[in-house]
Amino acid sequence: MEFNDNLEKLRKISEKLIERDAHFEQILRYSKISIFTKDPFGRYTYVNQECADTMQVPREEIIGKTDKELWPADIAEALIKIDSKIIINKKPTATVEELPAFGRLRKFLCYKFPLIGINGSVIGGISIRLPEDWSA
Repeated sequence: MEFNDNLEKLRKISEKLIERDAHFEQILRYSKISIFTKDPFGRYTYVNQECADTMQVPREEIIGKTDKELWPADIAEALIKIDSKIIINKKPTATVEELPAFGRLRKFLCYKFPLIGINGSVIGGISIRLPEDWSA
């Protein structure tokens, strides 16, 4: 009897986790903010559709690639420098980044943060395009 009770509890927990993950995935999918994660080597492990649309690259072509493979050299180096500081310091940072989007350079407010997991630190980030007339 106890075994069956524990099995039922595990089933209910599993269902709740699956539902929570599905809801979270929908939030990421439908958000109008670019959201991404990178592994410790700088490879993109997740990008939401808004991020892919902004980069004008299909999601499946971004996953597994690094900034050096996706951006011009000067932009990639600047992004890598920021990411390295986040991994070393284990602290979030907010920056204004100029990135190519929709055929020209545009400014983005980007908030990046460490995500500490069982496989080490990774980078999480959210980014929103700033209005054309925005200035710091």
